Amino acid sequence: MSAAHAVISTFEGPYLLRRCVQILALLAAGYLLARFSNQGISVSALELRLASVRQEAESSSDTVLQLKQKLEVQRIAIHKLSTQMQAMEQQRIALQQDLAFYKNIAGKADKSKQLLAKLQDMQQASAAARLAASTPPVTTAALASTSSVLPAATPVTMEVKLRSFAVSRQDEPGQYRFSILLAKETEPTIAVQGELKLSLSGLEVDRPVSLDWIGEPLKVNFKQSQRLTGDMEIPEYWTGKKVRASLYEVGKAKATYSWVVRVPD
Repeated sequence: MSAAHAVISTFEGPYLLRRCVQILALLAAGYLLARFSNQGISVSALELRLASVRQEAESSSDTVLQLKQKLEVQRIAIHKLSTQMQAMEQQRIALQQDLAFYKNIAGKADKSKQLLAKLQDMQQASAAARLAASTPPVTTAALASTSSVLPAATPVTMEVKLRSFAVSRQDEPGQYRFSILLAKETEPTIAVQGELKLSLSGLEVDRPVSLDWIGEPLKVNFKQSQRLTGDMEIPEYWTGKKVRASLYEVGKAKATYSWVVRVPD
């Protein structure tokens, strides 16, 4: 029996060893298979997550683009509103200047009427006093000789004043709008007639340059005041821009009045 057991033990040893190796191989294969399977699931999940992130990024990009477009529309609207408010403010200032000017004229007209009334009263009183005095009758010859020594009439002089001269920038580059108010306070029954001419000047690379304004003739014809408006174009690259307004009255070759205003950069 011992010999039989020895033979069996001799055969069982390698067999058990092979079984153990097989079992270990199966376990290792199962482990590797499970690991690779999990890795495949993880890769699929990552791919799905990446696709979701890409979709979110595209959606966010569209949202950002829409917001930029809305901001641009709002910026344009704000710019237009600001320009309109500036124009309204300039109109308000011009109206205030006109109102102050007309109030001044009205006040002076009232004073002139009062002075004229006082002068007429004084003349009437003087005439009554002369009639009451005992003086010899005045002959026609005496009247002629008296009138011959009266002083000559003083020539009428009119002074034109520049009440306002504004130049404002428009939306387009190099585009400006001007508004000029001319007035006079003497001789309201005599009209000032002529033409107002504009000239532009500035510096181009530190070199003085100038040009005449080309537009509809600015005809001047007023007894008390007149406002003249229009548009002009000045090169944007000029610096130290100025506008000169010169008044040429009818029958005069040279300008009788000239004014200069700086142009905002």
